[in-house]
Amino acid sequence: MPLEDLLFRHRAIATAITLLSCFALYRAYRRGNLLSGVAGLHSSVLLFMGIGPFAYTYLPDYAERIGFETLFSSLVIPYTYFLVGYAIEVCLEQFAFRRKAKAERFSLDDIDVPTVFFFGFLSLVGYTFSLFEFTRSGVGTIFQVLSTFLYPVIVIAVIAYRPKDIMSNIVTLAVLGIAGYFAIFSIWRSQLIMLLGAVGIGAIFRSRSGFVIFGVLGIIILYVVLPFQQLKKLNSERFFEDPEVFFYASMDMSMENRNSLVTEFLGIRMNGARELAYVQAALDSGLISLRGGAGYADAALQLIPRLVWPSKPSFNQTTGFLLPREIELVSWDDPYTSWGVNFWAEIAVNYSYKMLLILVPIFFFGAGWVDAALNRIIKHQGNRWIATATLFFMFLQLVSIVNFVTYLLWFFLVIVISDHLSGSLGSNRRSLWVHENPALRGS
Repeated sequence: MPLEDLLFRHRAIATAITLLSCFALYRAYRRGNLLSGVAGLHSSVLLFMGIGPFAYTYLPDYAERIGFETLFSSLVIPYTYFLVGYAIEVCLEQFAFRRKAKAERFSLDDIDVPTVFFFGFLSLVGYTFSLFEFTRSGVGTIFQVLSTFLYPVIVIAVIAYRPKDIMSNIVTLAVLGIAGYFAIFSIWRSQLIMLLGAVGIGAIFRSRSGFVIFGVLGIIILYVVLPFQQLKKLNSERFFEDPEVFFYASMDMSMENRNSLVTEFLGIRMNGARELAYVQAALDSGLISLRGGAGYADAALQLIPRLVWPSKPSFNQTTGFLLPREIELVSWDDPYTSWGVNFWAEIAVNYSYKMLLILVPIFFFGAGWVDAALNRIIKHQGNRWIATATLFFMFLQLVSIVNFVTYLLWFFLVIVISDHLSGSLGSNRRSLWVHENPALRGS
């Protein structure tokens, strides 16, 4: 099939996935459960299997290790299977929603100042320690989980903000100030992007005009923040010496360069279909063979503490270092880059792209089960809201199954202990919310 035909079909599939995920997210918003694990997984599909792959079709001159025509030829069938599997999931979800009389809604009145500061403190501890290398594996990954609590706290701070209330100003300024400081001085582009994304989600819940604010923030992220983050990442050591120079340099960037940078970021860094293409091309050429579910076995074995199993192999090394080099996604000459292929590409590695028809709905069902489990386990309403919102951001950033299972275990452990320790934290304390405003109720 000619490259132009492959590109057209690729764009059509990406557009269909984008529309399906937007429908699923709007449906979740209307039913009051936008911040949940299932909605986070839909958001991940929107970004990494819809928008990113669509942008990729406009990078035909990008220096890939495999030719574009080979990549798109290898991808067209697996990508179609993913679309069909995802369409089945969205239809099943719609049928399930119609059978339910009403979705459970949480009252944000139960989230008060102590709750926000408690989880804000946990996120601050997590983010501080997550800067160290030891948090990338083993017991240290708990700090990565703790840092994720920051995003629900940001959402809460935005929704709860009342200009005339002193406590509200203190909470909002403290949360956004600390989060902004860490994000600006982080070498990771995702930190500042996730921060503004959380602010946009808070704006959506705050008022009906929030969608406009979210759209404006999206444009700012792509065309203002991203160039700044890119310059900062390329010259991280010089950035800390004089940050203002990098900010002004990013402001002077031409619109043509901005468009190129945005397209490359979306098409490469936020493209799960590209990773699926590399996996399938490697399978087709015989560079790798199907793992027969070994990746999921590794995820289970990852949960065994190294104290119990001192010689436990590094499963992150297998999924994040060896596999991307075996499929030629990363060069063997690069000894540093870690790039775990996404959740959906792992299905093709372990079984076959044909299993996408079955496993895509099953994984979404699993995300729903996790949401339901939290509702049963967590006793206090405010903690439950924080927990489900944190799940949204965890599923949004979903990459390798090995990493995610470990993070999910830590998350459940932390949230259950926190719920137990907090006791009646949300019952007799000062609420952040405006009780007279029904727009601030339900999530």
